[in-house]
Amino acid sequence: MFEHNIASAGLQNLVRIEKGTSREVLPKLTPSRWAIAYIDGSHTYADVAFDIDQARRLLRNGGILCGDDLELESEQIDPSELSAAVRTNQDFVLSASNGRYYHPGVTAAVGELIGKVLVRDGFWAVRIFKDRHSQLELDLASTTVPSHILKFAKKHEGQAPGYDLYSQGAHYFAVSRTVPATVVDELLGRHEMPPLTFRADTLQQVTEKLQASTKKASPEPDETFNEMLEPRIVDVHRGFNIVRFKRTVYGLRQSIGDVDVTFGEDSLLRRYSHRDVVVGTAVDAVKARIDNLETTEEILRAITDLRSEVGAELNAVKARIDNLETSEEMQGLIGGLRSEVGSELMKIGAELAHHQHETDALSMNLREQCAEFQRQSQQTALEHEDVRLKINQLSEDVNVVTNQRLSRVESDVAKIYQSRIWRTLVRVGRLLNTVLGTNSNAGR
Repeated sequence: MFEHNIASAGLQNLVRIEKGTSREVLPKLTPSRWAIAYIDGSHTYADVAFDIDQARRLLRNGGILCGDDLELESEQIDPSELSAAVRTNQDFVLSASNGRYYHPGVTAAVGELIGKVLVRDGFWAVRIFKDRHSQLELDLASTTVPSHILKFAKKHEGQAPGYDLYSQGAHYFAVSRTVPATVVDELLGRHEMPPLTFRADTLQQVTEKLQASTKKASPEPDETFNEMLEPRIVDVHRGFNIVRFKRTVYGLRQSIGDVDVTFGEDSLLRRYSHRDVVVGTAVDAVKARIDNLETTEEILRAITDLRSEVGAELNAVKARIDNLETSEEMQGLIGGLRSEVGSELMKIGAELAHHQHETDALSMNLREQCAEFQRQSQQTALEHEDVRLKINQLSEDVNVVTNQRLSRVESDVAKIYQSRIWRTLVRVGRLLNTVLGTNSNAGR
């Protein structure tokens, strides 16, 4: 139905479906991103509290947190009664202090974690800010219902004595006011269940059915005027005393004790629950309303018992599963599994030991190679140092020899140079002597 509604609204490309419990899905979602969060899941206090905490984490500032199943707020119920219902993990129960059915887990969680919220027929909403909560003011006059849902929505058509009139689709219904508001939608669309519901194709037909079933009875012919001036029990029906006083008939539940009907209808209905006091103008009409009330109670008790039975069956299944773990068969399976696991672990241990031995040998070989390489490196370093020293010494020797040879060459060159000048001077001297000698002879 959800996927059908999304597709009918043309939003299938904008909606992502995540399957799982809220505890599995919500923690994975991005925080402070969402505009609205709607809670309609488990009714237990722990689960509702978890959903509220997660919703507040996920909502952006000013987002709307809303949900379902808040028939009564915590301030409308006796605190000790609410605490006991939550402690015993009750799902849907009748409030002894209020007289209405409600979900204790939802009432307690919303009351403790949020407080006052906007409530309409069990639906609740509040605006969430980072540091506070704010009441919502909804403009319902401007809202519209999608056309594909509108044809299935119920419409209130009016009232009849003790009944509300509705239309849904092509049918009309009369629903007893003793039926809790949370159950009305479940009864509509089904076959009629007199005296709780009547169904017909037109509003006139369903009204005629009501008139036929609750036809007013006239006062008994032998009843005197003086008898009508004093309260008088005229009948007993399904644990109720039927009391006539003046022109009014009262159905009073016997378990509430003595009741003074002379205070009037309004005073009685303010003091007692509508489930304990039924008021009408005819005995048959009051009996019919008592039948409606008791039938409704029986249905709700049957629903509660069924839920309890289902819960008990689930707990029994869980217990059987737990017991299975300690049964002999399970112990045998566990023993066999342990043996197999132990054998596999031994094989793995042997393989690990073998690999460890190979690893140790390889490690030892690598360490020896590293040591040899280090020794060779050190030897090479020493040899390099010795060569370096020899080269330095040879360089020094070459420098010495070279310098010595250069000195000799210079000395030899100098000698040669000097000897050549000397010979030249000797030749010049001889030439001068020759010249001078020739001149002397001529003078002589």
